[in-house]
Amino acid sequence: MSTTSFTLAPGPEAPVAASRSRYAPSTVKTAAARRPWKPWQRVLFRVAFPFFILLSLPSDLGWYKNLFTIDWLHGHYRDVYDIARFSPSFFLKGGAEGGAPALLGYDKWFIALGISLVVGLIWTLLSRKKEEYEVLYYWLRVLVRFRAGIGIIGFGFTKVFPTQMPYPSIGILNSDFGDMTAQKIFWLQIGIVPWYQVFTGVVETLAGAMLFFRRTTFLGAALLLGALGDIVFVNFAYDGGVHVYSSYFVLLAAFLLVQDLPNLYNLLIRERYTVPRHYSPSSRKPGYASPGWG
Repeated sequence: MSTTSFTLAPGPEAPVAASRSRYAPSTVKTAAARRPWKPWQRVLFRVAFPFFILLSLPSDLGWYKNLFTIDWLHGHYRDVYDIARFSPSFFLKGGAEGGAPALLGYDKWFIALGISLVVGLIWTLLSRKKEEYEVLYYWLRVLVRFRAGIGIIGFGFTKVFPTQMPYPSIGILNSDFGDMTAQKIFWLQIGIVPWYQVFTGVVETLAGAMLFFRRTTFLGAALLLGALGDIVFVNFAYDGGVHVYSSYFVLLAAFLLVQDLPNLYNLLIRERYTVPRHYSPSSRKPGYASPGWG
């Protein structure tokens, strides 16, 4: 059986072509086919790189003050939640999520996008035509997956120890149903079944733990996208007040999944033999880069 060989070139991951046949047996030796970056991919990356950095790093001085004032020897789960729960603020106040136009809470995102467009434009004007960004792309993914992992674990702890939606009190049960907000009604539905709330917390925590490892990043991002996507819908439907923060994790998870979409399309839609190979740096030799399993 004849095979088609490829040389390893830096660039976004592409489906692996192992042979001219539709399915490649395990005995056929394959090499990763990686195409050079296309012009539109370079431009898009120059905008995405500063955008996700701005979204992933805390910009509020109060966060850093809180970090260094926590008594870690006598910590509380709430301390973990307070550290993990941050989203871009750019030192601006306001922008509440609940009881306001749906897009009001996303104003910080638009600010980050505006800054990123300016940075991307300057970067494009100063860059070479055929620059590759494999190393920067790799470390950007590391930053995003650790940010998403830490954040969702802190968020999941409030459900693993069911405190986010507590069991209804006697006072709540004696309140008129018509006097309750839509959000309160939904929270009571979850709070009255605490073990379901614990289950959702375990799912979120598991997704976050998977994001800490390259080999399970795809599974963690897919689990995070599904779990938080449902929460986004619920918060819009019931005016839950945290639709921006839940959308934040959906955005991060979607970014982490983009790299594997060509492989998924090749495997599930085209039904072709696919071996995902991703760039990862190696410390074995100075300047050596390995196409290791990401």
